[in-house]
Order: sequence, then C-alpha cells, then structure tokens
Amino acid sequence: MSIEKTVHLVLSVMPYRETSVIATLLSRRFGRVSAIAKGVRRKPTAPLTLERGQLVELVLYVRPHRDLHTIGTISIVNYFPSIRADLGLMSLRDAGFELMLNSATASETHGEMFDFAEAFLTRLETCAASPPPFHELWFFFHGWAKLSGVMLNLRECVRCRHPRVAAEGGLLAADRGGLVCSACAGAGIAGSPSFLPGQATAFLLGLTPPPRLTVREQTRISRLLADYCRYHLDIRSELKSLAFLECVFG
Repeated sequence: MSIEKTVHLVLSVMPYRETSVIATLLSRRFGRVSAIAKGVRRKPTAPLTLERGQLVELVLYVRPHRDLHTIGTISIVNYFPSIRADLGLMSLRDAGFELMLNSATASETHGEMFDFAEAFLTRLETCAASPPPFHELWFFFHGWAKLSGVMLNLRECVRCRHPRVAAEGGLLAADRGGLVCSACAGAGIAGSPSFLPGQATAFLLGLTPPPRLTVREQTRISRLLADYCRYHLDIRSELKSLAFLECVFG
C-alpha cells in the first residue's frame, strides 16, 4: 500500500452505509479512481463532506490491484460556488462529468486530462449563467476527444479536403472523424440533424467568439458533439445528463 497526497476532482459521490461515501475521482496521477471516505456522514442528516464538482486535496491510501481505495484527510481546494448555485451551470458541468466518468480510465497518468477538466470548471465558474454558456461544453467535448486521441477534424472536408468547412460547417461524419462540406454532401445540408454550423466550427477553431444561436440549436450541437465522443470512445449508452440539460433549458 502507498500513501499519496494529491489534488483530485470529485466526479461523483454515492452514500455508503450509514456514515461513509464512495467517491469517483479524477486524478492527475492515477486517472479515474474509486475510493471510500469512512465516517464523513456521522449523522444520517449531515451534509456530505465530499460533493460532486469539488476540487479537493486528500490523502489517498492506494492498494495495488484493488478497485476501491481509502480516503484519509480531506481538504477542499475549490467548490466552485457559482456553478453550485445555478442549475443551468450545474447541468452543463454534469454533461462534461458524465463523459469523463464513461471514458477516463483507471490507473493511468492523466495529467493533461485533469488540467483540462479543471480548466473547464474554472471557465464555467466565471461565466454568466444567462445566456447559458453552451459553448464551454462544446469546447470541452471537442478538447476531450482530442486528448483521447480521436480529434474531430474541423479544418477540411474529409472527402475533398477543401477548407471551406472551417467557416461554413458541414455534416459531421463520426466514422470518418470530420465534416463533409456542402459541395460533397449536396445542397440543403443545413437542415440535417448532423449539420455542424460554421458558427460552431469557427468558434471551436478559435477563429471567432462564441456564436449567438437559439437554445434549441445550441443543445442540438451539444448532443452532436457528445455523440461523436460516444462513437469513438465506445460509450454504448446515451448520456443521461444531456436529456436533463434539454429539460433545464426547455
């Protein structure tokens, strides 16, 4: 057994028996980690010391070849109060968290992924809740795919290699890892559910500020990018958080 003191992102918390919780953490060193925090709920009505969305520094007792480790001393580094206080920001955060829970692997070094996830929360924390910052979720999905080795090519058409898709958008072809331009896909592609508009591609490439689109269009783009990640990261089930996100923003 080794004893490690390091910073973790709390992805989920589940009550366990009367006084304990089992937390799923994202660690810079260990990747996705499951650990039990004993006695943090000494009374049934007491709030959890650990909450989803916290950045915590804790002592972790790591047992080799075990799926469940043990948490010792806990210190909260940041609980992101603005996100915690707004249902819309929490729903955007949780969509990103669900992707991490389904794709981050255990017992592997995830330094870049951890830093990227922390930056995602930091940006959400500083965003105004209205209008809802869907663009931060797009940026997260796109960046997480890149860090996972399945980057979505937004710079050129996957068929003719013309760069028009960077400004005009195109049909997202998940199996080919990119977009199909209007010249290759034909007229009328803007009405397709698989169409990623130029406002979104230009933003994700860092060419323009976040676009002003309807909430319905922004949720559609969020689901489209999430489905791309699911396809390449072998996530079989739908992300339930996206359905909740759609309910929140109506």
